[in-house]
Amino acid sequence: MIVHVIDPDKFTEPLANFLIEDGRFKDHYFLCPKFSSINESNQLIHLKSPLSKHLFYNIWRMFDLCFKAKRIVLHGAVVIQFFFFFPFFFHKISWVIYGYELDIIKAPSGKYSRMIRFVLGKVSSHISHIYEDSKEANFLLNSQTKFEYSTMYFSNVINTDFFKSENISRKESINVLVGNSTDPSNEHISIFDMIENEINFIDRIYCPLSYGLYDDYKDKIIEEGYRRFGDKFIPLTKFMNINEYVNFLKIIDVAIFNHNRQQAMGNTLTLLGLGKIVYMRQGTNSFESLTKRGFQVFDNQLIKTFGVKFNRGVETNKDLLEKYYSKSVLIDFYLNL
Repeated sequence: MIVHVIDPDKFTEPLANFLIEDGRFKDHYFLCPKFSSINESNQLIHLKSPLSKHLFYNIWRMFDLCFKAKRIVLHGAVVIQFFFFFPFFFHKISWVIYGYELDIIKAPSGKYSRMIRFVLGKVSSHISHIYEDSKEANFLLNSQTKFEYSTMYFSNVINTDFFKSENISRKESINVLVGNSTDPSNEHISIFDMIENEINFIDRIYCPLSYGLYDDYKDKIIEEGYRRFGDKFIPLTKFMNINEYVNFLKIIDVAIFNHNRQQAMGNTLTLLGLGKIVYMRQGTNSFESLTKRGFQVFDNQLIKTFGVKFNRGVETNKDLLEKYYSKSVLIDFYLNL
């Protein structure tokens, strides 16, 4: 038995539905601390809500599943408190690194930070498609946990059928994508600074702001975007389904991200799969991971020197995406888990 401990979200729910519906994964079970839109199945186990009111039942349910499990796959830092009090399960745990946990680990104090460091510092393996996240986790936790490569989720499975690279220097004007969410780590203002003098070469600046919890920050970015760029600035505040979003990304020429940590990888990979030029912050785990494997992504500081309408070669990205981010790679990992 393999027990996935998940917080139901746009990443884990499609994965759970696929593995539950595919007969090859009957030994995979999904433990959710809250209700979800995952298809009902005996492979789906919900804890009782509210968690505190049903504390003893929930502890017993988790203990029973973890005791029977050959392997526990912890997606992010879900119900970490349980594993803190039952450390004899550590040798079974494989931690799927989201990235946000690394920021919590870096916190200088706090009970939650200490709890996460205690648990995640003793897991048996790291699961990620970004080796540098595992390397950073080992450094922060003073551990030597092994790394397992996985595409992780369907959001990282890339279809290259629509890959088409264009010489954007020959276009009269281009469409630019800025950031991916309302999280302040996008650092939108710094990107606005990079492209403000390039506005004559830009037709539209699209800014996805439908995802995230920071409404005050979102309002600030919308106000600043309109102030600087007028009607060329298009904030995207309504959530699109995956097919709508991919179709939208087809009109983008250049995407610029300036996250200060690993983020927006689903967006980044999808854009690469469409043959788009992607700029990122050099030194982040995502930038280092992609460039070390040969992907053509670019330091966003180059925009200051060459401008946003400077053409970049991205043709080799197609083969690399098929090697690292195909559906078969994802399925093979979970079959061999």
